[in-house]
Amino acid sequence: MTRIAFVRHGQTPWNATDRFQGSSDIALNDFGRAQAGRAASWFLDNLPDAQWDFVRHSPLSRAAETAAIIADTLSVDKRIPLPSLTERDWAAAEGLTFEQCLELWPKMAEVDEFAARELIPGAEPKSLVVERGRYCVSTLVDQFPEAQVIAATHGTLMRLTLTDFFGAQMGFVPNTGIVVMDAQRVDGDLSVNLVAKSWA
Repeated sequence: MTRIAFVRHGQTPWNATDRFQGSSDIALNDFGRAQAGRAASWFLDNLPDAQWDFVRHSPLSRAAETAAIIADTLSVDKRIPLPSLTERDWAAAEGLTFEQCLELWPKMAEVDEFAARELIPGAEPKSLVVERGRYCVSTLVDQFPEAQVIAATHGTLMRLTLTDFFGAQMGFVPNTGIVVMDAQRVDGDLSVNLVAKSWA
């Protein structure tokens, strides 16, 4: 059994203005750094007996810095980037607000917001994001059996991957939203169980 805690990164200037970030490397703002500190405190307050062995993180700086703040607080020395934790590539939408996207691609206004995102030209297909997220969990289970791992990542990757695992729509993941789960292989297939969730 591997315990995995997915954590979305803290706020960035683009989050504050509701812009698509995706693969763009946007750093945390001061509020985002404070959020990361509060996320670290959540682990101490809600899982006080946990012994976190590793912190893995998306190579993008906003997730890497979130990971570093949490790792420093929890005294985890082993911090390693994991490319499969990178956010969905939003292609031409990166840097734009949803309203600007509607102006460029009016058909997005004909469906709900989740479906509209699938109409962004050149965006990484949802199926590939889910496949990448499942590969990430598979990698952590295989590399770190019996370990406890914090994975600092991004909102869309978390939403799509966890929706796929748990079979229910997770909704938009807030900055420093946390989902803790236990994962293992059962007859060769991944099996996950929800342990805790912080959606503040």
